[in-house]
Amino acid sequence: MRKYFTLVPSFILFASLYAAVCVVGCASPISSATNFVITFNANGGMGSMATQTLSTGSTVRLVSNAYTNPGYMFSGWNTSANGSGTGYSNDASIAMGEASITLYAVWSPNNDTITFNANGGQGSMSAQTLSTGSSARLASNAFSYSGFTFSRWDTSADGTGTGYSDGASFAMGAASVTLYAIWTRVDSDFTIVMIPDSQNEVDVQTPVWRIQNKWILENQVSRNIRAVIGVGDVANSASDIGYTTATAQGYDLLSTANIPNMPILGNHDYSNLATRNTDKWDQYFGPGRYLGKEWFIDGYPLNSTANIAIKFSVNQHNYLVVGLEFFPRASAVSWAQSVITANPDREVIISTHAYLTNTGARYSGAEAYGPIPYGFSTQNSGQALWDSLIKLNKNIILVLCGHDIGGPFEAHLSSTGYFGNVVHQIFANYQTAANSGDGAVLLLKF
Repeated sequence: MRKYFTLVPSFILFASLYAAVCVVGCASPISSATNFVITFNANGGMGSMATQTLSTGSTVRLVSNAYTNPGYMFSGWNTSANGSGTGYSNDASIAMGEASITLYAVWSPNNDTITFNANGGQGSMSAQTLSTGSSARLASNAFSYSGFTFSRWDTSADGTGTGYSDGASFAMGAASVTLYAIWTRVDSDFTIVMIPDSQNEVDVQTPVWRIQNKWILENQVSRNIRAVIGVGDVANSASDIGYTTATAQGYDLLSTANIPNMPILGNHDYSNLATRNTDKWDQYFGPGRYLGKEWFIDGYPLNSTANIAIKFSVNQHNYLVVGLEFFPRASAVSWAQSVITANPDREVIISTHAYLTNTGARYSGAEAYGPIPYGFSTQNSGQALWDSLIKLNKNIILVLCGHDIGGPFEAHLSSTGYFGNVVHQIFANYQTAANSGDGAVLLLKF
């Protein structure tokens, strides 16, 4: 019997087998796992953290937070910096998707405390709780102190820290704070401190300048010091070195203690006396120095304190202090008159560098250290200032000045104004005394 066979080419069989394999095993291509990165962002905090590497689809615990943020506590991670994304707690498990991600630290403000200290007074006040970065009005003072009136709050018990008025807005920093009550003696007596020409103290006897202002601060309460008035020649020249010393170790300390104070120009304080240039003066003592000081009124010319006015009140008395430039020009005198006219209820004190000689006579023109030797005229003299301004205003009570050198170191003149008012005119300058006057100041007791 004959048998028949059909031969099938081997390549056809191979193709069929290959097709079968593809149908069964190649419908979804096989791929290897991919590694992605978790990056941690401090989001305003401080410190550093390494990234975490995970493969797609794997799950792992997040590394513990290592960032810090003063005044805030860590409250978790979030895929969005503003906390609006997906959140994760510290050490939470995370399943890696198909892309790298950044997790941002989420911070919650701490609740800090404002503690009120009576600082010698009596009574009690509850602390205020405030979260870091938030602001609120301070609770009104509830302390009392027999013989004293509440002046303000201060971060320092001696009044040399940052001051806040009663009920002022307070912005909480990164830590709790204690505010001390600052008290002012209530009686009929108070003191104004006159600082004579300070140039040698500032530039040569710097420790004396520092001690002098420290003494003022230490005696602020006991002597009821209510204002400090300069009479010019703050430094020997209009220089950064001199003015930095004058402010940092003197006048700025008084401002920090919230004592109304008024340095004024002397002839040594001009960048150029002939042109009356005050650029360097206004850099250190211009209107910007008085920002936020309720006792500052105005300066003249615009953006300058070549001429300046401040105010303060004691008990039922209101005072205006006007500082005038060296041998003032008519425009400065006119400005002073406008300020005085605008404050008719205030008793007025005038401070100007050159007005009386050390013998108690008003400068009139050609005398030593008078206006003419400096290239000015008799119209700028002390006598001219008396005639054109001082004697014509019934509320001017006092004139302060310095400038003349050598003994005697003090002089006094009393004169009657046009309206019958007595005006006391006082000269003081100790710069040529031993150690530039050993820090002597003039204490005017009212």
